[in-house]
Amino acid sequence: MDSNFDEKKLRKTFRRFFVSPRRIHSDDGQLFADLDADTVHHIRSVLRIGAGAKIALFDGAGKEYLAEIIESKPSRVRAKILQTKFPKTESGLELILAQALIKEQALDKILTGATELGVTKILPILTKRAVVKISSRDIDQKLFRWSKILEEAASLSARVKVPRIDYPIELPKLLLEKFDGTKIILWEKAKGGELKNLKKDPAPNKILLLAGPEGGFEDQEAELAISSGFLPLGLGPRIMRAETAPLAAISIM
Repeated sequence: MDSNFDEKKLRKTFRRFFVSPRRIHSDDGQLFADLDADTVHHIRSVLRIGAGAKIALFDGAGKEYLAEIIESKPSRVRAKILQTKFPKTESGLELILAQALIKEQALDKILTGATELGVTKILPILTKRAVVKISSRDIDQKLFRWSKILEEAASLSARVKVPRIDYPIELPKLLLEKFDGTKIILWEKAKGGELKNLKKDPAPNKILLLAGPEGGFEDQEAELAISSGFLPLGLGPRIMRAETAPLAAISIM
């Protein structure tokens, strides 16, 4: 049953978890959620939350729920949905981060920070200076791990949508794709324009941000991106680490 509950209080009071819309179903007019195996393990074995406890859920599609655990077993946790809300926590800016692959811990920081800051989609990019190599047999495992990081960051930051992450693609392929918004490449050699001076009138409502690996883009890569319509913009006189620059840029946007 829908109700106007206080979503801020909901997030502060109850533990919050992601639930796929596919796991929410109706039975005799009442909504129930059957949580996935990872969440079941976290609720039962880590947090020690049992039947009767109230939790907060969000479905990644814009809905947030107050729910009560009515069944708790090692193989299954079922929650009864008590209230539903459509919180306004998402940014009006559609921001896609095309991030060159970097070392695992640094990339984890970017995935977490970008989610907290409101990015809607992440595109892992293969560049010439990338020190990280991913084999085709490992990619599905990597994507699963990245998706879990995004879900957790969305849960902790009170978002109701989880950023999508795609399979890694090579930079030249990305540059060939059509994009109907503003395209920006972060480049330390950019001249005559800083990100803070990006045209604000009218403000762009869709941005594709291209960020490089450790060591930055090769000049040829940056020049190819610029010739493909990317605006070369910098972040000031100092050089930032690969995991710092995109988060600083996203914050400014």
